[in-house]
Amino acid sequence: MSQASQVELGGQAFQFRHSEVLLRNVMESAAVGMVLLDSHSRLTYANRAFGEMLGYDPAECIGRPIFDFVHPQDAATATQAMAPLMAGKVERYKT
Repeated sequence: MSQASQVELGGQAFQFRHSEVLLRNVMESAAVGMVLLDSHSRLTYANRAFGEMLGYDPAECIGRPIFDFVHPQDAATATQAMAPLMAGKVERYKT
């Protein structure tokens, strides 16, 4: 594949076969906690920083609802803030 065909959409697209490796490397090396959730708000991925921030091995977090990691006093606010994401109205949630 030529370099010109690898760079599309204004330089934003990467070759598909490299995108998974790139995503994994970016998330694992991030200094901030990052997670991926399924449609039921359960963690499907947690990076090292997320685990360190909360005192867990990231593997212990997989399958648990994100709200297990939210302080009870913040649960209502977090649920309300996450509702548009879970309804598919927005693509990401950021505090």
